[in-house]
Order: sequence, then structure tokens, then C-alpha cells
Amino acid sequence: MLPSSFANGANKDQDNGEEQSRKICVGYPELANVRPVEASFCGARRLLGIHRLASLALPIVATAINHLKAMPKPQKRDRDYYEGRLRDEFPSIYADLQAGKFKTVNEAAKAAGLVKPPRAVNALKNAWKKASLAEQREFLAWVRSRTAAKKTPPTVVSKAVVDADSYVLEWAKKRVETIMGKRVINETQVMHELGFKPLDASLWKAIRRSPPSRIRPALATALEEWIRKYQHV
Repeated sequence: MLPSSFANGANKDQDNGEEQSRKICVGYPELANVRPVEASFCGARRLLGIHRLASLALPIVATAINHLKAMPKPQKRDRDYYEGRLRDEFPSIYADLQAGKFKTVNEAAKAAGLVKPPRAVNALKNAWKKASLAEQREFLAWVRSRTAAKKTPPTVVSKAVVDADSYVLEWAKKRVETIMGKRVINETQVMHELGFKPLDASLWKAIRRSPPSRIRPALATALEEWIRKYQHV
């Protein structure tokens, strides 16, 4: 039996497919431009599958949203928050707070390590972000000048290490001890660098003995050159 037809010659099954396509497109703006005449019954079934898939996905999405909403919000870290932590975790500091040893809860929280003091480097970073290009260049030039000044060693003027009576002067004694300490060397190594026998104790008698002894001119000259050599130590 031939399928029934309308006056315009359209097939009844085709018309049913078009009608289903229209119903499925409701609520889906992206499908609004699908022309019914092009939406066969098979195409309508595919659209129906998409609709069913969306219906299955919606409860899952809703469950995820509800789960996110149910998650506890981060607690506000105000005065009550820190006071509670001090009371529960740092009873001794909390007792000092109650006794008035700390003026504020924030001060007590810093003592307990709950509040970190602001770092100067963070302030510099924030200022850098807000500075103009010209200000940033000026700041960099200032930093370079400061770095160069630190790298430039102080100039030490060569001066006598002994007085008129060949006694080692106090400044020279301190300088010898400083150079030895920073270079981590001992007396025998110093005497070797001065060009004298390592076991020669005349210099140390002049520096450390009370009353001190005199040193010979050759040793005084070598000592003066040695101090000048390590003037930047």
C-alpha cells in the first residue's frame, strides 16, 4: 500500500520526520537554521540522540556544581582566627598575650610564626611594577652604582709598621691578626711568605709578648710590603 500523500505531494512519513526535527530543535538555537526539508527522519534520530546525551550530562554537571557549592569556604584570617590558634596551639604565647606582654594579637601571632612580617623585597617588587620606565632606569643606575662602590676596595696608604725604636705599631699588629684570620693561615705560613724561616718567632714576640720586643729592619720592611699586598683582605 502506497503511503498516504497530501495535496502538495509531500510524503506523510517525511512530514512526520520534519515535525520531529522541529520539536527537537526547540531550545537549541544552534539548530535553528536547519531546514525541515533537509532534516530526514534519520537525521532527526541523530538529533534525538544528542538531546538524550545532554539530558544524561545535565545531572552530572549539576552534582558537580552542588559539590563545589558545598565545599567549605576559606576561613577569614582575622583577629579571632589568630587568637583561636594561639589559644589552641601556642598556650604559652597566648598566656603572655593575656598577661599584656604582647600589645596586640598580631604581635603575638608574629612571635608564634603564624604571621610572617612583610619582606622588603616584596615592597621593592610592588614599587617596581608601579614605577614608570624612566624611574626603573633611574633605579637600575642607582643599584649599579651601589654595586660598583662595594666592589671597589678601599685604598690603604702605605705607612710605617714600626716606630722610631723598631717596635711594631698597634695598627700593624691588628692588621696582621686580621689578615691571618681571614686567610686562615698560621704563624709559620706568615713567616714563610715574609721570606724568613718558618720557626722564626721574632715577629710574634714583637706583636704578642708583653713587653714587646723590637724587630730588625729587614723584617719590618718585609712586614710592611706583606700588609700592603693584602690590603684588600
